[in-house]
Amino acid sequence: MVISLLWMSPLEMMAEENEEITECNAISIAIDISGSMKKTDSHRHSIELIKLCMDICNETDYLSVTAYNDQIVYHSGLVSMGNAEGKNKLIEELDALQFHGETDNGLGLITATKAIADADLEYDNAFIIMVSDGNTDLENSKTNRTTADSDADIERSTKLAIENDIMINVVGYTNAYNQDTGLLSVVSASTGGSTTIVNNAPQFIQVVLSTFFYGYEHGKTNFQTSETMEAVNRYESNIELSENQKCYEVFFTTESMSDCEVVSVNENARVFQGNNYLIQRMDEEGKT
Repeated sequence: MVISLLWMSPLEMMAEENEEITECNAISIAIDISGSMKKTDSHRHSIELIKLCMDICNETDYLSVTAYNDQIVYHSGLVSMGNAEGKNKLIEELDALQFHGETDNGLGLITATKAIADADLEYDNAFIIMVSDGNTDLENSKTNRTTADSDADIERSTKLAIENDIMINVVGYTNAYNQDTGLLSVVSASTGGSTTIVNNAPQFIQVVLSTFFYGYEHGKTNFQTSETMEAVNRYESNIELSENQKCYEVFFTTESMSDCEVVSVNENARVFQGNNYLIQRMDEEGKT
């Protein structure tokens, strides 16, 4: 399946020397890598979506990844998106992640929140995306933490996020997500974010990307989405941009797009490609 997404948003104001004025976005992504996620996200779309977000980021941005089950399996801290070596290391560590264990949503969320709140960083905009496929489940955990401990950490995250002007967004990728949903919804609403529940891969991809762009572009973005189950042999688009607009055209396949190539592209476009996605960014009218 191919999912095509088109985002348009206002272009940043230009400096006197014609250099784009960019701001510092602090982004923290918490991903549940418990054993159940190995089945829920068998194609590891969550990992590819993080890489896609990294490609969208400007060099002035910082991004953190927290991978958790009933423990913190991996935590990158805030990585400068202008540091090529740091980005490459983050990608390598994401590829090495294995899904296993139980789930502690509170632990994952508080770690992701503190990644921004405890950092000595001046940012213009900050938000969190948390992805999980189920409730906190510590029945077989050997960490000695309880559901009450996890819930307390979720509430602590709310306080920290409000104090530091951080928006929290939650994406539940599951058919059965009841225990934590109410509490997480309160957290997201209190911080200006959202909690969205999805139950299939196309929904998951669309919601994560729209959540990212909404946070990244301060809600000043319009997007269109389309899907096709058929193979796409060739795709051509003509995009008209108004003055001071930029556009992201994203193609995300539910399976690998390793045999995809860009035949031609407008000289004003920048192209990024991953295992499951291709992004084109344009700041002027162009044909791709």
